[in-house]
Amino acid sequence: KELKGKYGFEIDLDVDGGDVTAGVDTATRGVITAWDGSGGAAPGCIKIASPNGTVWYLFVEDDGTLKLHNALPTSNANGNIVGLQF
Repeated sequence: KELKGKYGFEIDLDVDGGDVTAGVDTATRGVITAWDGSGGAAPGCIKIASPNGTVWYLFVEDDGTLKLHNALPTSNANGNIVGLQF
């Protein structure tokens, strides 16, 4: 473990089963951050599996467009727009 960051440590976290909760209802707002990578070109994303185990990645383009891709996104050009945009 390397000492680094706002909270004094940097680790990878794997949770096998159960829930991950950030914050406490009506007390502390929970925030999950997925930063960009590769010099800012690769978007942060959320990895989600469908019921049959197919993996999808949800991410946001620079202009706020919400997109879904079937591989780890490497740029704004990846994926398809999710629903109607504002």
